[in-house]
Amino acid sequence: MGISISSAQSQANSLRAQASAVRDLANDLLNEKSDLNVSWQAGEMRFLNEVIERIAAELGKLSGELDSIAGDVISVAHEIKAEEEAKAEAERQARLAYEAYQAQQLANAAKSYRR
Repeated sequence: MGISISSAQSQANSLRAQASAVRDLANDLLNEKSDLNVSWQAGEMRFLNEVIERIAAELGKLSGELDSIAGDVISVAHEIKAEEEAKAEAERQARLAYEAYQAQQLANAAKSYRR
C-alpha cells in the first residue's frame, strides 16, 4: 500500500486550520491589549503591552511554521508517490525483461531439441 495523497492533503488542511486558529488567537490577544489600554491607564501597561506583543509575535511565527509544514506535507507526499510509481515501473520493466529472457531461453532450447 502506497502513500495516500488525499490523506496527506487532509493532514495539511488540518495544519492550515490550526495555523488559522493560532492567527485568530494572536489577533484576539492584540484586540484585548487595545481594550486594556483604553480602560486601564498605569505605568505597568508599557510592560504588559510588550509582553502581549511578544506573545502575539510568537503566535504569528507559529502559525507561519504550521502553514509551512502543511506545504511540506503535500510536497513530500507527492515526492514519495513519484518514487513509488518509479519503483513500480522499474519492477515492471525488470519483470518484462526477465520474461523476454525466459522466452528466448525456451526458444533456444526448442531449437536445440529439434536438431
